[in-house]
Amino acid sequence: MSTNAQPRRHPAHGAPENRTIIHVARTPVLDEANGRKFADELEYLAERRGRCKLLLDMGRVEYLTSTTLNALAQVHQRLRQQGGRLMVRQVRPHLFELFQATRLDAVLDVRKL
Repeated sequence: MSTNAQPRRHPAHGAPENRTIIHVARTPVLDEANGRKFADELEYLAERRGRCKLLLDMGRVEYLTSTTLNALAQVHQRLRQQGGRLMVRQVRPHLFELFQATRLDAVLDVRKL
């Protein structure tokens, strides 16, 4: 995948096999240009892994758009339908405010940096 927003995946150390940690490490910006590609990768992973827990490490992300927020909500919904879960971690305080303003913090398991 050529986008800089491609997540890096690996099973969590010492965690059950059905957990995958995704580090968003290559770009601090998830905008319209790369946010859709990032969302597509997450959706593919959710479909492929089925009933699993995805832990999304957003510690390096400094900017994201409503497209990315919507994609996270959709992936969460897909995983929940399959008995899985999406967890968003290491969210910078100013981005956490976006999750709160959109009330996604009440839907998603989001924790700030």
